[in-house]
Amino acid sequence: MSYWKPVVMLIAALLLLIVAALTINYMRPIGDGTDTQSSYVGKGAAMEGNSGFVSLGEFLVNLNSDEESHYLKTSISLKLDKSGYNKDVEARIPEMRHHVNLVLQSQTADELSTGEGKLRLAEAIKGHAEYVMGFRKTLPDSDAAGTPIKISAISDVLFTSFIIQR
Repeated sequence: MSYWKPVVMLIAALLLLIVAALTINYMRPIGDGTDTQSSYVGKGAAMEGNSGFVSLGEFLVNLNSDEESHYLKTSISLKLDKSGYNKDVEARIPEMRHHVNLVLQSQTADELSTGEGKLRLAEAIKGHAEYVMGFRKTLPDSDAAGTPIKISAISDVLFTSFIIQR
């Protein structure tokens, strides 16, 4: 019996070592630390590689209403003409999210219930994103909205989810 005790202890120690190694391997971050993913990923905002798309993340806002409360939950991505702008857009995500929140909160549930309303919203968000990026000198809803803009890298605003709660 005394012969088997050290063998069992050795096998138990090896199993413990293997479990510890697997746990450490599972818990370590993916990549080599030079990833271009945003630290803002917790809210969904991240670069999506060099694909020409940048996610602004998920938004949950109170819609403009005099009566009862209405809420909008949506996820928004920007489609870029040139993927070289991904890092520039990512650097300005907090400011873009601020502008998008202001635009979303100014909408009513009735305005957003139609396809046309969603298209108008996408154009308004695009205008604000162009302003943040410096492609537009004034906000799109200001008096100087007719001001021509530089060539924009933002080609479209995409709603990857869109839920209105009435």
